Amino acid sequence: MHGKTPFGKVFYHLRLAVKKAPSLFNRAFRGVVLSFDLLSRYWKRADYVYADGDFVRNSSLELAAREINEGGVEGAAAELGVFRGEYARLINRAFPDRKLYLFDSFEGFSADEESRDKDEGYSEIPDDFSNTSVELVLKRMKYPQNCVVKKGFFPGTADGLDETFCFVSIDCDLYKPIYSGLEYFWERLAKGGYIFVHDYQNPAYSGAKKAVREFCGKKNIPYFLMSDCCGTAVVSKGQE
Repeated sequence: MHGKTPFGKVFYHLRLAVKKAPSLFNRAFRGVVLSFDLLSRYWKRADYVYADGDFVRNSSLELAAREINEGGVEGAAAELGVFRGEYARLINRAFPDRKLYLFDSFEGFSADEESRDKDEGYSEIPDDFSNTSVELVLKRMKYPQNCVVKKGFFPGTADGLDETFCFVSIDCDLYKPIYSGLEYFWERLAKGGYIFVHDYQNPAYSGAKKAVREFCGKKNIPYFLMSDCCGTAVVSKGQE
C-alpha cells in the first residue's frame, strides 16, 4: 500500500504526519494550556489548604464553606480565639461575601481563666498569646472590610450582638471560654452551619475536650472528630 521499498514506507509515514500535524499541534497546545491552568489552580489552592502545615483542618474548612455557600445557609462567620489571624484569614477567604466576627482579647489569656485551668489540671503552662494586635490580624485578611473586631474577653464582647452564624471556629484553648463559646454560638447557629472546636485532642489543653463533651452531652448534640493537628471536634446543626 505504501510502496515496496523502505523509502516508500518512509515517504508514506511522512505524508501521514503532515496531514495530522495541525491536529497533533492543537492537542499539544491544549495540553500545555491545560497543564498551566491546573498548575495555577493547584498553587492557589495550595496556599489555602497547606497554610501552617495543617492540610486536614484547612481543607475541611474549604469543604464546609462550599456546603454552606452552595446550600444557601444564611449567617455570618466568626472565630473565637484569633491570635495572629492565621486561620481567620482562611475563613475570610472562604466566605468573601459574609461578615467575619473576630473575638479575641488580642492580649493573651484572662488571668482568672488561665489560673482556673491550671488548678483543674487542664493545662500546666499555657502558651503566651499576647504577641499579636488588631492591626497585624487585619493585614492578613483578603477582605478586611468584612471583618468586625470584637476586642476583649468573651462572652462580654458579644453583648448586644444580634447575629446568626453559618460557620464558627472556636480556638481559645481554655475550658471556660470554649464552653461559653459553644453555649453562645450553638443557639445562634443557622441550620446547615458548622462549629469547629480546635485542640480537642491536644493534651496541653485538655479543657477543650472536657468542654465539648460536657456541652454536647448536656444538649444531646452529636459531634465528630477531625484527624488534624491537635484534633478538632466538629458540631453541625443539620437542615430540617
